[in-house]
Amino acid sequence: MQYIKSNPNPSGAYPAPRFEPFSGCLPLTDGQAAVLIQYNGFVTITQEPDEEIEGSSVTVTPDLEAWEAWKSSISTNSELLNSAKKNKIALSNSLLEDFLASHPITWVDGQKYSVTEEKQSLLTSNIALYQLSVQAGTPRELKWNTTGDVCTVWTIENLSALALAIGDYVQPYVTYQQTVEVQIKQCSTVEQVEAIVIDYSSVQTVAPEVLSGEQGS
Repeated sequence: MQYIKSNPNPSGAYPAPRFEPFSGCLPLTDGQAAVLIQYNGFVTITQEPDEEIEGSSVTVTPDLEAWEAWKSSISTNSELLNSAKKNKIALSNSLLEDFLASHPITWVDGQKYSVTEEKQSLLTSNIALYQLSVQAGTPRELKWNTTGDVCTVWTIENLSALALAIGDYVQPYVTYQQTVEVQIKQCSTVEQVEAIVIDYSSVQTVAPEVLSGEQGS
């Protein structure tokens, strides 16, 4: 789920969607957000009462006339191409973030663990702080949580193994995004940019190996 301002900018285009809700925002599905980005914000957003969800149902429709007018207003083909590349690269990054958020790794204990960039950073920091505490002679308790927020005590060996497994799990997706970005930058026409398909579900990954010993300390 992504979030957008309820009103467009003075240009008539909506700004880029955000991943966190804010005051007065409208919720968009990932597919709707992708349409908004594809048409550079020139879309029509409508709300209809939806009794099933006790709220409003949002629809996003490309405003082709406004979009074509915007493209015609760009002074050179180079500017149009650069804008298309920038938007496509932004889309590849946002789709990667969404994909990782919805595809946690299943660890050898049968639990699922988040693999987002934010969680990876927190995990690395947690391990580093533990190692510093050991060096200072005051080792701290090492904990980590599942996607269901079940926090348990871990050994440094197993938590380090989880961090490495997450790195191995995520790397193919990151490599795929980087490859797509190179392809986008090499395009010489807007049509070539628009023809590039971004599909993270097509990436092959390797399951983590089973560890010896137990998870906790």
